[in-house]
Amino acid sequence: MRTRTAALAALLAVATLAGMLPAPAEACTAFSVSTPHGPLLAKGFDWVTGEGWIVANERGRTRSLLFPGAAPNDDGSWTSRFASLSLTTIGPGFPVSGMNEEGLAIEALVDLHAAPVATAEPGRLTGLELIQYALDRFASVEEFADFAAGERVTQLAVALHFFACDRSGACAVVEPGRDGTRVTRGLQVKALANNPYRTDLETMRPNALTRWLGWGGPVPGSSGARFRTVARAIGSLPPKTAEEGLALLEKVVMRGRTQWQIVWDLKGRTVLLRQREAGFGTIGLKLDDLEKACAGAPRALSIGRTAHASFAPWSEQDSGLAERAVLLQVGRAGPQASRLAAAVAAATRVPGCVQP
Repeated sequence: MRTRTAALAALLAVATLAGMLPAPAEACTAFSVSTPHGPLLAKGFDWVTGEGWIVANERGRTRSLLFPGAAPNDDGSWTSRFASLSLTTIGPGFPVSGMNEEGLAIEALVDLHAAPVATAEPGRLTGLELIQYALDRFASVEEFADFAAGERVTQLAVALHFFACDRSGACAVVEPGRDGTRVTRGLQVKALANNPYRTDLETMRPNALTRWLGWGGPVPGSSGARFRTVARAIGSLPPKTAEEGLALLEKVVMRGRTQWQIVWDLKGRTVLLRQREAGFGTIGLKLDDLEKACAGAPRALSIGRTAHASFAPWSEQDSGLAERAVLLQVGRAGPQASRLAAAVAAATRVPGCVQP
């Protein structure tokens, strides 16, 4: 099984990690629509970097928690049931978004109303690991929502919440907090930004006085404004293709921060990715065209840098880029940040497969 002893030791020592990170700006907007050809899930990814990887995750890939539990035989390990594609700014096993072969897709967005923690919580998934675990193990939003409702997630350094949809068109919002995880199903509006879902939903219902006076609207560019923009757009003229989904995302661009624009086709199991800020163009991939048998190192395609023509095994060069990416996103130099970056980079180099 994949072990991360070195990563655990280093990360447990990072007691002030949350304070090391720059405060996240309001960022990222996601929505889902149903089309004649099946549902789409789209997101504008707004962050400090657009460099990262698309990872081809195979069936049979073994993983374990970044922070294993305290019990002697509890390494928190699992084996992937489903193949998936995921996007990451750090490396394999730490996605910010993805879709599996069953048509379950999940997007992570910064949650400005949740508080991150500064220390490790052994035995719990971290936010990015929650996405990977769900893509590996669940076939539907219902399965993921049932699991998440009973799970306590470590919001390490940056607090996240999650927008999940599947090929049936069902969507849910998963919002981990200090006292548990809130799951909202049967969404009235299939969208999410950076406030809690219920908070931004209220922007659609101004009271009579503020409506008459023209007051009370959300600040332009804020979470509420972006939520309302996409909610109105998908309610009046919803996109019917992935290309139209990319066009709608232009309405919620954060200048200088919108790194990627992503549209997942949940029935067709395809992704259309525009590398907007880097200017490297658009990538289209079909999950069914990728090798799904696990063998050796994870396979990744670099994005936000010089384009690569195909997926290649995760390399020492990739690991070095991952280490620098952690330092960039931590936002501060020093021994603690260096230990963290080295540990995460080391974790991405450990392959594990269940042999058929």
